[in-house]
This record gives sequence, C-alpha cells and structure tokens, in this order.
Amino acid sequence: MRHAKPQCRRRERTGFGNGKEAAQLLERDVVTHRRRLRIFPLAVTSRQRLPGLPNVPTLDEAGVKGYESLSWSGVVAPAATPKGIVLKLNRAIDQILKSDDVKARLVQLGVEPVGGTPEDFARQIKTEHDKWGKVIQTAGIKLN
Repeated sequence: MRHAKPQCRRRERTGFGNGKEAAQLLERDVVTHRRRLRIFPLAVTSRQRLPGLPNVPTLDEAGVKGYESLSWSGVVAPAATPKGIVLKLNRAIDQILKSDDVKARLVQLGVEPVGGTPEDFARQIKTEHDKWGKVIQTAGIKLN
C-alpha cells in the first residue's frame, strides 16, 4: 500500500508497522476523498448506517456492541435570548434543513441533517455531556 497524504481532517491515525495505516476520519472527509485517496472504510461509529456510506457497516454490526461516537453540531444563542426569538430562529433553520436542495448537498458532504426543537437539542447536549463525562471520569482524565 502506498502512502497518500489525506487532505482532510484526520481525527486519529494509527500505523501498524507493516506499511498500512488505520485512521478515524469524519464522514464528510471519507465521502469526499475515498475514491481519490483509495480509502476503504471498515465501519462507521453511528448506530445506523450513514446515507453517504450505505454499504459500510456500523461498528455494532462489525462486532463492537454498543459503541457510538458521532460528530454533531447545532446553533445556540445566549441563555437570555427571548423564547420567541429562539423559536423563530429554530423554525427558520428547520425549514432550511428540510429543503430538498440543502438536504441533498449536506448528505453529499457526509452530513445528516436532523433539525428538531430547542428542547430536542438541549436533550442531545445533556445526553452527550453525561456520556462523555462518564468516560472522562472512568478513565481518570484530567485537564493540564
């Protein structure tokens, strides 16, 4: 295997000492660069297969039960923002995310648009905070 320096954001890369490397890449980078760089995805870290990589199994399907690690983003506003403004922004963003052209472009980039209510997003943030807080505590990870 010849080395091809990816022009994408790698999250983690491991050399095996035999000329082969494994990398954890963001989905959008795999979708965008896999043909050009001859990347062969082994599994995705979501609970369901990803629209941009439908033939790539999940880690759960590959035998690593219960594993999930996702990259996600959202829009937040200062805590003092009036509820009416938050709801107006939320409706506008949801409408944009539901438009066919935006959905198609995001999927092409390896992004799965979700949308939802401010309360849905607050639950997502809390769930992730709790999950990774437990990992940090269990592993004894400390800030420098």
